[in-house]
Amino acid sequence: MDDVDMAWRSSSFATGNDRVEWRIEAGRVELRHGGHADQGTLVLSRAEWQAFLAAAKSGQAGAIAY
Repeated sequence: MDDVDMAWRSSSFATGNDRVEWRIEAGRVELRHGGHADQGTLVLSRAEWQAFLAAAKSGQAGAIAY
């Protein structure tokens, strides 16, 4: 992951307003609901993002403590 500021992106599998959008901003990962972008943004550090991805890949995403 580079520290380059990016525009909001979403998966090519996402359709309509039912999608998660993400961007890298100042070394952190920002997530939002594409259909309700005005309702807030979840901001994760690089370490938190990497932990989430590892948990999701292993099927343990529901076990992450926030």
